[in-house]
Amino acid sequence: MKLASMDSVLKAANDADAFAKAKSLGLDGIEINLKLADLRDPTSARPTRLRELAAEHDLDLASMVLGEHNSGGIATWWRDRSADDEVRRAVEWCSDIGAQTLLLPFFFFNEPKGRTHRAAVAERLKPHCERAAELKVVIAFEGVLTAEQLLEMANAIDSPGFGVYYDPANATWCDHDVASEIRALGKLIRQMHIKDAKTFTGDVPAGEGRVDWKGVVAALDAIGFDRWLSLETPPGPIESIAKSVAFARKTFPRLNGVVNA
Repeated sequence: MKLASMDSVLKAANDADAFAKAKSLGLDGIEINLKLADLRDPTSARPTRLRELAAEHDLDLASMVLGEHNSGGIATWWRDRSADDEVRRAVEWCSDIGAQTLLLPFFFFNEPKGRTHRAAVAERLKPHCERAAELKVVIAFEGVLTAEQLLEMANAIDSPGFGVYYDPANATWCDHDVASEIRALGKLIRQMHIKDAKTFTGDVPAGEGRVDWKGVVAALDAIGFDRWLSLETPPGPIESIAKSVAFARKTFPRLNGVVNA
């Protein structure tokens, strides 16, 4: 198990600053937010720069996030096939820089809200997941669907290139049984955010909300989860992020190489 942080949490001025802050915090890697402007620029040098920074700081590129997918992605009725081009290019970027997971968010209008909508999204995702699998990348769905609904989509897509990016704060916000969901999803969980929820999701630092962290740890142990955890805690000064890192390492002993603590 390894610990990363979303670059947005680090309040970095640029990629170089993000890597420097991640290294100073003792993180194992970093989660990079993609920008559509970069993806649409065939001459973008950002992938090369990210590889260089990872090597320079001896950090892994844990995953990439296509955050702007929420503004109109493949689950929204008004987007044409340009949304598919964005997902395709994001998968290629992950492969290029060595990130094995692409977080693809499905919130707000981009959320598959019913069985018919979910089936349509699964059909549209399937070829992307098949291509991702060829490139040794997983497209990890993040949203507020139940475990049952996610398993329904996984069965429809039927590809090792599809997974779930689990967020216990989002699930707690929606009154889902987090520990039971983790057990139900099992190996489908590709990566997990460390985030909490009190009134809204992500509104307080980890450990200060309603997430049942003991239940989360026990459930992850039960399914043999040994992948990346990534901080999505409120952005702030380096001191506050250090507290989140300390919370994560105390809560998840396997981040420190301790088994069955």
